Amino acid sequence: MITNPLLEEIWAVKDRLNAESGGDIHVFCQQLRDWSAKNLPRNMVVCDPAGLRALLVKEDQEDSLILREDPPEYGRKKD
Repeated sequence: MITNPLLEEIWAVKDRLNAESGGDIHVFCQQLRDWSAKNLPRNMVVCDPAGLRALLVKEDQEDSLILREDPPEYGRKKD
């Protein structure tokens, strides 16, 4: 049988979240709302890539997801 590591990771996360909420969808949704309130910026709507770039620059997070116009050159770091 051929395995897909991406699907296995998704299933593992699903199982972990299910275990944390005890299998109760209402508990899971409350945990999601609590996490969102603590971790997501308030009153911020990102409608386009420029808005996302501005948010990333504002937060100054080097390791966060960055949209690139061109793919990175392989074999060396892109400045």
